[in-house]
Amino acid sequence: MSVGKLGSERSCCLRVLPRSRGSWIVATEQNDVLSEHATATEAEIAALSCLRKGEELLLFDRYHRCQRRARPELPRPSRRSPITRPG
Repeated sequence: MSVGKLGSERSCCLRVLPRSRGSWIVATEQNDVLSEHATATEAEIAALSCLRKGEELLLFDRYHRCQRRARPELPRPSRRSPITRPG
């Protein structure tokens, strides 16, 4: 994986796009390449980790079909106190 400007410039949408030589890139709406990956899955994981709340990911396959993805919401940590066991 080669990484460019990950996180330096934000947009409301990131894209995962195939390259002609078999790799996959994460790019901004302005076509700035943020990173390059060997597989689409690696590129999708990298792009999802860069998304902020309210942003979306456009995932393009090799046939130019597009899927929209949002950053998964992380479960909130429990505010309950930990259980202490005698012993």
